[in-house]
Amino acid sequence: MGTKRPHYDKPTPSESSTRRTQPHPSKRRRSNDFAPPSIKTPSVNQLKSKIRDLTRALEHSDQLPPGVRIEKERALAGYKQDVEKVHEDKRKHELIKKYHMDNSVLITTMFEERQKATRALKRLKKRLDASSLDTSEYKHLEKEVHDAEIDVNYTIYHPLTEKYQSLFPRQEDVEGGETAARKLVAKKPAMWQRIEQCTVEGTLEALRDGKLATSTPLGTRNSSAPEKSRSKHDSKNVPTGSKSLKAIVRQAQDEESDGGFFEE
Repeated sequence: MGTKRPHYDKPTPSESSTRRTQPHPSKRRRSNDFAPPSIKTPSVNQLKSKIRDLTRALEHSDQLPPGVRIEKERALAGYKQDVEKVHEDKRKHELIKKYHMDNSVLITTMFEERQKATRALKRLKKRLDASSLDTSEYKHLEKEVHDAEIDVNYTIYHPLTEKYQSLFPRQEDVEGGETAARKLVAKKPAMWQRIEQCTVEGTLEALRDGKLATSTPLGTRNSSAPEKSRSKHDSKNVPTGSKSLKAIVRQAQDEESDGGFFEE
């Protein structure tokens, strides 16, 4: 015969009530419990209220000591700058939301154009490194490599507060629909020259974040960059058989149509 299980005494009422009244184990702390407390910035209404109070106090500045008056004037100027910054940040947020956030079509377009420009730049650099190039062809490819580099930067550092203009706009057929083929526009967008200038100055991130002016002043184009206009004599020296950036982009498009633009 099998052995019987040992008999355990039932808990007394006092023990059972004690178990029920025991506190629950402490809940697991969340990761953000250890985060430093967030600093609350004053709202616009609070800033405006302080501005009104300081303005009233400065109306009788002749009755204030010089040190107190200077301190209040500095505080008033600082609060006014804070209000302007709040309005500027709000405007930037609205523009970013309008042009970029929740816009899957634009995100896909920028990604595709970045892939196309990157592939075109790699092919141009390979041809530029070839040892069989003569002087005229080397200068021609050097200019195209420069433009291709700006194309890549255009797709990465385009200002978030500005509407993105495509480098490779879709061609529309006769019926008004869109085809998969794309073409390289001969005239670059106006923002392209601004990004070219910021590339030389090393201020691309500031331009993208809206910390710089988006327009390019007249006559400020970088003189060290290759000139866009070429004389007739120089154009004749360029070999007719050399591939241009437009032809290389078309070749990249053909390859993407076979494997998709997600493949490297």
